Amino acid sequence: MNETQDIQLYINSQGGAMGSADEVNIQASELNRTMKVINRFLSKFTGMSTDEIEVETDRDNFLGPEAAIDKGVIDKVLAR
Repeated sequence: MNETQDIQLYINSQGGAMGSADEVNIQASELNRTMKVINRFLSKFTGMSTDEIEVETDRDNFLGPEAAIDKGVIDKVLAR
């Protein structure tokens, strides 16, 4: 990441599920499982709790370079 870029921290939970009620429930369950895996991964590498990660990724969240460093999403900013 360089000093002119932003990071969007967001997990898309809009699966666009279609089909019978059973199929939609299966897709929703899989989406929830996947989101929990991603949240645990982000928690492990950022040092934030999974509750904090859920809040951060619930809606679009654009982070500039310094905010991304502060939240532990990136390690450093590269300059050319």
